[in-house]
Amino acid sequence: VQIVVSCLFGAGVNYAEHAIFLEGSIASSASYVQRIEGFPRPRVLKSHVPADMHPGLARGEGEVLQAHGKVLYVVRNPKDAMISLRHHHANNAAIGWDGSWDEWVRQWLSGERSAEYGGSYFDHVKRWWKLAKLHPDRIRIVYFEEMKADLSRQVAQVAEFLGLSLSSEQLQKVCDACRFESMRSRHQVADDIRSRVNPDHFRAGRVGSWREELTPSQAKLVDEMLWKQLGLEMGEGLRID
Repeated sequence: VQIVVSCLFGAGVNYAEHAIFLEGSIASSASYVQRIEGFPRPRVLKSHVPADMHPGLARGEGEVLQAHGKVLYVVRNPKDAMISLRHHHANNAAIGWDGSWDEWVRQWLSGERSAEYGGSYFDHVKRWWKLAKLHPDRIRIVYFEEMKADLSRQVAQVAEFLGLSLSSEQLQKVCDACRFESMRSRHQVADDIRSRVNPDHFRAGRVGSWREELTPSQAKLVDEMLWKQLGLEMGEGLRID
């Protein structure tokens, strides 16, 4: 989605220019905040922050937004999201996760494996869902599975949400640049940072790959937690495929 938005606003095809990873950039250099302030608008920022730490919140407020800015929040099936993060941690030499799947499932469900993102998957989704309901004109939920099923339709809807009008030719160009294989072919990691990041960032990009990794009992644990933590939100319209 970050690359979709950047392409919609006319960014080049260089992956490194498609968006700024807010936390990663600031963690690398605190002075990066000042650089961000100097970037031309519109700024495209990628972040994993929970809703209550959203930088677009009004100062001192938990549910009031500042005057400008929009959010596209991506929701993915929790089992696929859990599998993706497990491989991300295993492929990142700085983390080097090598525990068992049972350990991973237990720690992921508790939020231990996603502490850097502000807590568990379920808390993260719950808070953004609540904020999106309060500000539907400013925060849009985008579903990973729907992007995979019909990229053209989803890109058109994202463009409309951002107030952009696309010709059929422009829409096709954005879709071509944002298909998984196209993004993976452009992704490059510099040698000097390979030991600190996951060089295989674009790994599979498929829906339902959890079936190849999890046992039935492990999948059941995730499903039970999903209904326990997000059952109300799914009743309100949150879609978990």
